[in-house]
Amino acid sequence: MRSLKFIFFVIFTFVLASNALSQQVFHGVVIDVIDGKTAVIKLRTQSKIRAELEYIEIPEPEQQLRQTVKAHLAKLLLGQEIEFVAKSVMPTHLIGRIYLKNVDIGQQMLRDGAAWYAIAEKARQDTTESENYQIVEAQAKLEKRGVWGIENFKPKQDRCTAVPVRKWCGVRQATTPLGKRARADRLWAALREEIPSLGSSQGPPMIHANIGAPV
Repeated sequence: MRSLKFIFFVIFTFVLASNALSQQVFHGVVIDVIDGKTAVIKLRTQSKIRAELEYIEIPEPEQQLRQTVKAHLAKLLLGQEIEFVAKSVMPTHLIGRIYLKNVDIGQQMLRDGAAWYAIAEKARQDTTESENYQIVEAQAKLEKRGVWGIENFKPKQDRCTAVPVRKWCGVRQATTPLGKRARADRLWAALREEIPSLGSSQGPPMIHANIGAPV
């Protein structure tokens, strides 16, 4: 009985610590980039944390542009002093947002065509903010930047979810109904009508690194 109480105490303590940590704002310098959405930050206390950008998806190791988007994130962040707002705690890393000079790096990656919007995470995001993420992704798609410059190139989760039901794909559960992606397609179409110049743009299928570009 005593050991059972101890186990509950440990779990309760971990939950409290996780909740407290998930609301923290960290400041530090990016000293390494693991992939196109994960960076290592050296804090002002000299501690190090691994931070993953939320609400975006990047090419898997076996997909094209994997190293390109990693290099792009490194070009944006490596050696830069940033602010990291942690939202979730994982066993090996934190998930949240990185800001550089008040620019949301997750949005910047979408705008540059260096990532896809993570539709599966949409339910956890503020509605207005979600729309902003989808709009900048739509701009990158219309300009054929980065991942949008390759025909039928999609996140692995999109390819794995062949029907609008839950199923396992690799180590992550793909729960996104295809209808959400269809709604995103309608948003792109609406944006094209609202901003004709974007619809006619034949921008190069490449990624740029202008920090502070309109997002």
